[in-house]
Amino acid sequence: MYDPQTAALIRQTPELPGLDREDLPDVLSRAYAEIASARVMLRDGQPSLEQLSETIGFAQRLARTNEALILASPDRDDKAAAAFVAATAYQLVRQAEAIRKDTAGAAYLRGDAISPEISAMLLFLAAEASADAAEVSRHINFPEDEPLQANLIWTLIRLARGQVGAITDSRSLGRRRVVVGTDYQQAVAALYYQLLRGVRALAFRLQGRRITDMADPIAVFERVKSLASPTATDALGDLNAQALVAFSGPFHLASLLIILGRSLLDGAVVNLPAPDATDPARWRKAMQGVAATRPYLWRNHKSAVDRGYLAQGVSSVIGFPTGAGKSTVSQLKIHAALLGGLKVVFLAPTNALVDQTATDLNKTFKSARVRGQREDEFSDEELPDILVMTPEACLAAGHAETDAFADVGLLIFDECHLLHPQTDANKRAIDAMLCILMIARIAPSADFLLLSAMMKNTEELAGWIEELTGRPSLSFDDSWKPTRQIRGCVVYDLAQLRALQKTLTTAKTTATSGVPKRLKDQISAPVFGFFSVQQTWATTERERYVLLPFHRDPLPLATNKFWKLTPNAGEVASALAADAARAHIRTLVFATTIPNASSIANRAAEALGPCSVDLNEAEQRLLDTIIDEVGHVRHLYLPLKDGKLIGRAACHHGQLLPEERQLVERLYRRNGAISVLAATSTLAQGMNLPAELVILSSDSEFQPDTGKQSILKAEDLLNAAGRAGRAGENATGMVLIIPSKVTGIDDQENLIGTQWRKLQEIFSQADQCLIIDDPLMAVMDRIHIETDAVTDLDRYVVTRLSAGDVVGDEGAERLSSFRKSLSAYRKRVAGDLAWVQTRTEAALRLLGEDEEAPQDNPIRKIAARFGYPEKVVARLQSALLHSGPADEASLVDWCRWVIDWLETHPDDLFRLIKPEGFGYLLGSTYKKLETNEERVRLALPLIRTGLLCWMQGEPLNQIQLSFSSSSSDTKHSTSARKFVIRLVPDFAHLVGCVTALVEQWAEMNEDREVSSACFFLSSAVRRGFSSAEMAAFYAYFAGGGRRLPRREVHRRFQEISGHLRPGFDDENADATRRRVESAIEAELNDKTWVDWMLDAGEPSGE
Repeated sequence: MYDPQTAALIRQTPELPGLDREDLPDVLSRAYAEIASARVMLRDGQPSLEQLSETIGFAQRLARTNEALILASPDRDDKAAAAFVAATAYQLVRQAEAIRKDTAGAAYLRGDAISPEISAMLLFLAAEASADAAEVSRHINFPEDEPLQANLIWTLIRLARGQVGAITDSRSLGRRRVVVGTDYQQAVAALYYQLLRGVRALAFRLQGRRITDMADPIAVFERVKSLASPTATDALGDLNAQALVAFSGPFHLASLLIILGRSLLDGAVVNLPAPDATDPARWRKAMQGVAATRPYLWRNHKSAVDRGYLAQGVSSVIGFPTGAGKSTVSQLKIHAALLGGLKVVFLAPTNALVDQTATDLNKTFKSARVRGQREDEFSDEELPDILVMTPEACLAAGHAETDAFADVGLLIFDECHLLHPQTDANKRAIDAMLCILMIARIAPSADFLLLSAMMKNTEELAGWIEELTGRPSLSFDDSWKPTRQIRGCVVYDLAQLRALQKTLTTAKTTATSGVPKRLKDQISAPVFGFFSVQQTWATTERERYVLLPFHRDPLPLATNKFWKLTPNAGEVASALAADAARAHIRTLVFATTIPNASSIANRAAEALGPCSVDLNEAEQRLLDTIIDEVGHVRHLYLPLKDGKLIGRAACHHGQLLPEERQLVERLYRRNGAISVLAATSTLAQGMNLPAELVILSSDSEFQPDTGKQSILKAEDLLNAAGRAGRAGENATGMVLIIPSKVTGIDDQENLIGTQWRKLQEIFSQADQCLIIDDPLMAVMDRIHIETDAVTDLDRYVVTRLSAGDVVGDEGAERLSSFRKSLSAYRKRVAGDLAWVQTRTEAALRLLGEDEEAPQDNPIRKIAARFGYPEKVVARLQSALLHSGPADEASLVDWCRWVIDWLETHPDDLFRLIKPEGFGYLLGSTYKKLETNEERVRLALPLIRTGLLCWMQGEPLNQIQLSFSSSSSDTKHSTSARKFVIRLVPDFAHLVGCVTALVEQWAEMNEDREVSSACFFLSSAVRRGFSSAEMAAFYAYFAGGGRRLPRREVHRRFQEISGHLRPGFDDENADATRRRVESAIEAELNDKTWVDWMLDAGEPSGE
């Protein structure tokens, strides 16, 4: 389970009699797997550890011997290896002994010894394994009635977690209060007190703070070690050390602190030299802020810095594995950019990640302006210091407001594997690539930082970025990671499977229908986990795998219509997850569909039994908002009653509302709340949630085009598996895959099912498994081969690419952006210059050489900006000019006009709004229709009614009735959720195009202005507001950093409506804003203190 670098480190451990160092990484992995199996299996009462006695004995000897070697010879060359192995062995012993009792005893610092968990924590730190040290720290209990011990242990724990700011902010302990007792007790206390002073001094040094008379920490540790040794002759307080026996406890701790203190200071972030173009004093101050919570760099961070990563004018492509600190390196690069006076654009793949990233960056860069923005929120104002957006939103914003991005000095693209096309017509991937090419054009001085744990071709991408920018670009693909996983597969005894199948086959001969329930109830088998003790499944050598029981009782298998055994994956996954939760193992289960995830969560919750967990204040606020939005608590996916969590399992998927998702994630992160989270693949997209066990409930998914199950892509399976084990939570995680075909194993005959062989092809790879391709390649090939049969998407791509062409410059290259693409770079490297030229010529023919130049064609610009076909946009513009809404039209009038136009242009509707969105919402009834006219007649009346309800502020359970009243749909207001999550954003994007056309017409007619209703149209539709004034009311608070929920906006707007002066029929947005701001101020001035108290409350919801 160890990465190659860590495995090599383990093999460098000191040579000992009878120890096979070459095999030691696998031995440690096997021991972890055995203990994990025992934790799940032996969960009740006081289990025996006899089956683990040999493992525990070996680990204890290994730990003590290696630690003794370090203490005896702290400068030995292999001290890092010895420290890591000793700490790992101590950790294995602790995990094994934790099975026997729910709570461990208190840690201790005695005169003769320190507790093993303290040793393990500090040994991990000395070995630069801070993630392991942090995990150990979470299991250390403080001694009671021992203030000095408790304070020193607390300080050591904060050091292990990197929280040196908490140490320096804490008050120091008074010596006289704790150095008390007999002569011996005072001597021990005096030594530990000096070590406490030394650790505090180390924390100040790591934070770059110098305090008058602050002692040198290493000197303090060395003095204590000297005083505590048998040969000490120095005076110890009022005692004389000659009269005392050696103090092995303080001696032990001081020796460890000397080793780790030197190691930590060597990697201290405050010692990073200031990059060029940054002020050294300001850089040091920034690093002091970083050091409060991240005081030391990991080995891969130091390597990147040493290679010049932080220098301005240097781009980087980083393929570190999941959990290897990509966030840290990106934040260091952001510091360098901001201190160099540059702006930063941070791209995240989803709006959920935009929100999470913006929140995290706000906490880190407190003095900077950080803003996460949706596409419709972008304005022509100056960019904030850090702007977080999706690639699609950035592409639209950069196209509309090119000059706003002129000061961007750094573009960070997190989860950049989004660039890789999933299909030949993957618009998200295409927009991501177009976004990179656009930024390179409009912000030519910007550095690029591409990040992905799945990226394999980092060197190639770095070469491309270097050519794109004309400046150096570095490649980082270090496979080291601070955490690790042991990965396995659910298997069954092959002989028993054959016996079960024989029973089914025999019964089938006399059956008149399907498998009877009586027989189904008999189809069960014990579950085993077949785990690789190495990081990947690259080998078929049996000794590199371990077969372990993973459930105490047989679990039921299922059967299909052919009377064949099937995995019954949902029930197996929920049973295993519930077992793990009982053993205090936080578990994440991945499912391929929302119904499957919901079913697994419900089964696991039932198996775990009811609970009653009070929500904290922040969680209660989220719950109030969700209930208000949905209409009743019963429509939530969370098990809640009377404001309490009543189940320990929940689901996470794409139909959760934003606040609902946040509440689920909060409760999962919180100890004692949700223990099992069943999720779809949306969670694997970079969300950082802790899990000690990840269960993949299937390795395959149904493909509608073939009607068959097909195995998931390697990157999807490995990305989901990568959620197991996270730095700061669990340094070691476990992954268990349930194959889509029941897999048997026969250890005697060395046989295993064919499905495992298929999985081996995937899990034999490292996390960095994906060769990122250019999504433009398939488009350009299609244009070249089938010029007469190009799609709307092809035209959109070419139009976007032409946006960088310089009008009037005869010497300029046409489609210069395409010539800078990854596919063009790849072909040039391969020497295939003809490919670039022929594809360019085909694209230019598509544009039409006799047409107006791209930047002189306003319709083309708008079509490219919104990703719509140019001819459709032209028809929409013509309708606006000839029969558009009147100047005094309300916001709702505008929406009705657009829907009316769509009803008369059914073919255009499905070129403007993705057809799959309607199928997703309306289901099989819609999918059976054959013509666009039929589809429009079904869909648009429902959309019209639902949209009006949404904009009028109705809760989702009322909007649901516009689409379906069936019990299966109304349970969670499923149709309403689909509508607001998928269709409303698409419609908001469309009406945004309408506004852009009106704005363009107003620019060409200087005596015309865009009405307020038209200006706020997209924002109001997206957020559910019925008037321009209400949209302006929302924008007023959003501008101050407070985004009010939709229904709260409706209520609060009613409170100011009495103060709102009437507006003019054709007033512009600025006039509406002024009226709304005046009404807000008037309403505030009318309030009494009683009103303020009442406003502090939240809607009850139920």
